Amino acid sequence: MVIMTISLPDEMIKQLDQFMSRYGYSSKSELVRDALRHYILDRIDYTEQDEEITTIVTAITSREIKYDADEKIIQTAHHYSDIVKVIQHYKINDDLCINIILAIGKKSQIVEMVRNMRRIKGTLNVWMHTVRYV
Repeated sequence: MVIMTISLPDEMIKQLDQFMSRYGYSSKSELVRDALRHYILDRIDYTEQDEEITTIVTAITSREIKYDADEKIIQTAHHYSDIVKVIQHYKINDDLCINIILAIGKKSQIVEMVRNMRRIKGTLNVWMHTVRYV
């Protein structure tokens, strides 16, 4: 295993410590490896194996950064109406909203939709969670 040094702000270190105790990580390295693993899996180019998948997409938007970000997320989802099955919108507080989207379709289409959502100004985070049928 290669050792890598990174610099993080003090506030992020405090958050890492909280996550370690809350979720049972034995070290910051273990937590960072797990976070990077999820980050990388979320962004893999799925065009090599373009099978049909079921995915839950969550998008957090900030009205303070861009007033219509939320509407643009919904418009983007509507553009992919062939794969989007359900859209739920919730207001978290006066600034933040969350959209939860169920998509069933080719990996490449879902990844393209997520990438387009991530480009919308005012979008804080867009995650995709692929549902596995076991």
